[in-house]
Amino acid sequence: MNDIFYSIHYFIIFLLLGIIGFAILGRVTKHKLLAYAVAKPIGLAVIGYPIWLMSSMKVFNFQNDLIIQIFFLIAAIAATFFILSDPKKYLPDIKGFAIKAVIFELASIILFGGYLYIRAFNSNLEGTEKFMDLAMLMSSGKTDFFPFFDFWAAGKDVNYYYYG
Repeated sequence: MNDIFYSIHYFIIFLLLGIIGFAILGRVTKHKLLAYAVAKPIGLAVIGYPIWLMSSMKVFNFQNDLIIQIFFLIAAIAATFFILSDPKKYLPDIKGFAIKAVIFELASIILFGGYLYIRAFNSNLEGTEKFMDLAMLMSSGKTDFFPFFDFWAAGKDVNYYYYG
């Protein structure tokens, strides 16, 4: 039951990131469906990069959930005001777009569910890179500021393999 909750939580976060990204891309391109399709990575970059940058400059603690929630709140409010400012100009065919967006999200849910179903049968960490990926993910999740501590060299920051 806990895994289902995390899956739904993950999907809702990316749905919110998609709304934020769509609010930005909607004004840049005339192709609203294309903007919706690439909105989630753009929303992630818009929210994630300032958080990473401020944590790297030691402006705020990465583990402070309140600051991350404030970023999401500000971005969601900005996206809401942006979308509600002039819906006819922003989306001339709201009903047609909504149907396409729902189909797109249903396809995303089906693909995500299929991935989770397949992954549930083999969740083993096998192969050389998966251990490194997990170690870096665990180390970055436990840090207060970036760059995070190197898990191989105690007390030193991660160096050559950081951020790519």
